[in-house]
Amino acid sequence: MSNKIKKILSFFGLKKPLKITEDELVYINSDTLAKEKDIIEIIDLDSFNTDISQVEELLFDIYEEAKMTSNYKDYDLYKIGFNSLEHYKKLITSHPEIKKQFIYYISVSVSKKNRSRRKKTVEANPEIPENFKLALSQLVFNSKMRLNNTDFTHFFQLWKNTYPYYYPLRPLLRQLQKHSLDHKISPELNTCLHSFIRSKSIQYLPIKEYMEAKSTIHRIILENSKISLVPSSYVFQLLPDSFGTHVNKLLSGMNEKYQHNFSKILKILGQEINQNTVKQINVCISNIDEDKFDSFLYNIIRKSAYLKLRSVTLRSKVHNSKDDTYGAYEHVYIENIDIIKGLVSIAGNRKNLKCIQFITTILERSFGVTLGTNYGATSRSLGIVCIQTLAYKFDVEGKDELRRLYKKTSFKLIKKQIELASKKLTETTGETLL
Repeated sequence: MSNKIKKILSFFGLKKPLKITEDELVYINSDTLAKEKDIIEIIDLDSFNTDISQVEELLFDIYEEAKMTSNYKDYDLYKIGFNSLEHYKKLITSHPEIKKQFIYYISVSVSKKNRSRRKKTVEANPEIPENFKLALSQLVFNSKMRLNNTDFTHFFQLWKNTYPYYYPLRPLLRQLQKHSLDHKISPELNTCLHSFIRSKSIQYLPIKEYMEAKSTIHRIILENSKISLVPSSYVFQLLPDSFGTHVNKLLSGMNEKYQHNFSKILKILGQEINQNTVKQINVCISNIDEDKFDSFLYNIIRKSAYLKLRSVTLRSKVHNSKDDTYGAYEHVYIENIDIIKGLVSIAGNRKNLKCIQFITTILERSFGVTLGTNYGATSRSLGIVCIQTLAYKFDVEGKDELRRLYKKTSFKLIKKQIELASKKLTETTGETLL
């Protein structure tokens, strides 16, 4: 410890007194030291380890204000206007470290194994309903926070090991997405995320949220595992559902030139398509042998038409009983559905007539209602793209296929979409489809 530090400590009575120079006295009383002291008070995690902490008091203040101003009852959360609560405003505009400690406190306070630590507190204060804490934690998670790898590891591990879970998953995933854009995922967090998507706890989510969670985490893991940042050696990997796993295997068997160009096309198709991205796709296609690309396109669209979805077991809690389990089919990830849409559209642009029969099969499956038939969330939007491609891009062959389908199908939604495409075709070109 330097003499200057020893003298500063002695000034506050923490060390044996030493003689302090005039310059050091000016430094002690300066604004710089005062600001440093304020910062330390804000981010010091131990400052909340008291019987009645600041965050605990703030939580009770928000709860009491909600009851007084909103006629709040335990299950009437919709009656609460949180933004009108002064104590909530104080929380949501506070330093990110304060909000982080608030989330830590809520997640610990509602965990049964930690209740004994707060026994005196619970006796001294009215019990706050857990659904109130859940709603509040969701709002805080949606605000500006500053979580690090250790924090994410803690929260995902806690969510996995605690059911019912006491804070929502979606806001946590959004925070993780933001974090992963600018920070490398630590090995510990990477291991935690792998464990999380294989855990039993995630099976308690409804199928849509289950797929959203897996999609987000899989993409973060894949992007974090890039071997090289050199564009020429980077191969974009699809999310590993039935479709993505098949395409990834096709890519892995190609030489570097084809891998780079094909994977770049797939990455672009998974994002928003505009004039600039269309040009990029055309450049990639020009770098590939035309026959090679058409063969690749044909194989993927055919695979999409006859894709077998994976089965999954999901769960639901039943009070005082064993879990209910039920079977479902994993959806195709939304990102991969967007890629299929793009490939169908490219097949139309290139007049790849061999793809028409498979595009029709994809179309029918997209509107299917039988379990395991359609592709999942946004499936119908894929069907609409198929109809538009057949109507506007494949000339006579595509229109004839739609006419046959219109007569054959019993699906009212398919008929309606074909009618809409026919109307637009008549308005723009004067041609009749039906």
